[in-house]
Amino acid sequence: MTTDRIKDINKFIDNIITQDEWEDNFNKRFELICNKYKIELENYDYISKNNIDKLKIGGYIKYINTLDELYFGGALVKITSEYIYMKKDNIIIKINKFKNIIFYRNHRTSIDKLRDIFMTGMEKYS
Repeated sequence: MTTDRIKDINKFIDNIITQDEWEDNFNKRFELICNKYKIELENYDYISKNNIDKLKIGGYIKYINTLDELYFGGALVKITSEYIYMKKDNIIIKINKFKNIIFYRNHRTSIDKLRDIFMTGMEKYS
C-alpha cells in the first residue's frame, strides 16, 4: 500500500523532463517569441546564458520575462553572478539573468548615427 507521500513523489518524478525535452521546448518558445516581437527586437541580438558576462556596459537591453512579455530594460550598468542591472529613467532595474531571455544592442553614439545616414546617402549614388 502506497501512502499519499509516495504517490506525490512518484508523480513528481514522472513529471521531470529530460534535458533534450527542455531544450526542444525552449527552442519552440524562443521561435514563437522572436516571431511575435520581430519588429521590437530588430537590431537586437539574443544573448545566451554563457555570454551574458561578456556584454559591454552601456549597451541596451530588452528582455522577455517568464510570462513571455517583452520589456525594454534600458542601458546596462552592471552584471553580477545572478543579476543584470540596467538604468531606465534614472531608476535601476534588476533582473535575474537566468530566468529571462536577454537581447542586447551595442550603445550607439551620434557618430554611429551620422555614419549610417552618410552610408544610406552613398548607396543612392552607387
